[in-house]
Amino acid sequence: MNKLVIILASSILCSAAHSAVYKCTEQNGKIIFSGTPCKENQNTELLNIKVPTSNSQVEHEEGNTEPDYVRESKEISHRLKIESVKRKIRKREREINFLMDEMDAKLSAIRKKKSYASNNLAGAEWETSLSAEMQAITSQYNVRVEMEREKIKQLNSQLATLESSTE
Repeated sequence: MNKLVIILASSILCSAAHSAVYKCTEQNGKIIFSGTPCKENQNTELLNIKVPTSNSQVEHEEGNTEPDYVRESKEISHRLKIESVKRKIRKREREINFLMDEMDAKLSAIRKKKSYASNNLAGAEWETSLSAEMQAITSQYNVRVEMEREKIKQLNSQLATLESSTE
């Protein structure tokens, strides 16, 4: 059986579209596969094997004319695109968490400064400026977070399109 597999595999590697393979049975029962006709004292059986050439395409059951390796390559490429989009989404989500943590740290530092404000007019003005600074920081980070959320929304849309399509 292994010899048959080896012979058939080697016959597939040849470049002809049709290849004649001879199955020769010797008197002692030994079977030999060959590309040349058998000797006169051997039982001969001619096997015609259609060998796809590098330019031909193999037809499949559902009428698809792509070889299996091309179809599998496309499927793998499609899955990789999906995984790439998922990675980008996770990266954007981590960026949002980082921005929120960074904003909280800056606001905490300003709150700490506020606790040092004196209970007089200068302290009140300084506290007002710190409040304005906190509002500016909050606005700045809210815009950046909203931009990241919009990017995630676009990526989710792209992911849904990829997952619904079959390549």
